[in-house]
Amino acid sequence: MAPRPDAGAGDQVANSRRFINMDSSTKNKAKGSLDEAKGKVKEETGKVTKNRDLEERGVAEKTGGKVEKKVGDVKKVFDK
Repeated sequence: MAPRPDAGAGDQVANSRRFINMDSSTKNKAKGSLDEAKGKVKEETGKVTKNRDLEERGVAEKTGGKVEKKVGDVKKVFDK
């Protein structure tokens, strides 16, 4: 998808405001998903390049993302 010609800093501010207005549990889930995806990329890159350190950091980041998502789930349960 091509960027809109009128897209600029204003759109970035609006997107960040949407994130600020999210529930705490939703923020945890979003951050967890992002960390999990970044960890998966690092893990796979480490495997392909035979860089054991990068692979292990990816596994750790992916695990941290899963934990963050679970924290969001728990917060959601107790917020009700």
